[in-house]
Amino acid sequence: MNSTKQIYLDILKIISEVRGEPIEKLSLETTINTDLGVYGDDWDDLILPIMGKYPITDFSDFVFLDHMSGEGYQAPLFIADLFMFIPKLIVTIIVFPFNRVLSKNIFQYTPYKEVRSKSNPLYIADILNSIIKGKWEYAKDSELDLGALIL
Repeated sequence: MNSTKQIYLDILKIISEVRGEPIEKLSLETTINTDLGVYGDDWDDLILPIMGKYPITDFSDFVFLDHMSGEGYQAPLFIADLFMFIPKLIVTIIVFPFNRVLSKNIFQYTPYKEVRSKSNPLYIADILNSIIKGKWEYAKDSELDLGALIL
């Protein structure tokens, strides 16, 4: 059985190879989505080799769109927003004298919320914690002290 430190070093090695990042720049606090610029299919390219070596059996608590968007979504959504702008503006102007709150809600409406991503950080620590637990669990929600376990 591999020690936690060996698992951590293996994760860093895989990430380094897949993303072309020097291992020295990677740590538990490195964010997958922000620091490494991973989104869409890049996530699959990164997580599949890790899972090939250290399977995580339950991903039910992982919400992809909490961290990154799928590839190819941003341009079509921008175009949809652009086409929606003028109709939203017109309806907002018509409704404004009668109901300011509704007018504001109409103008702030964004279609296709279900495919829009958030940019919550996704850490290397989250992957390590999930491997140890055998199911997806964010490091911040874990009782494990990962820093102490990799020393």
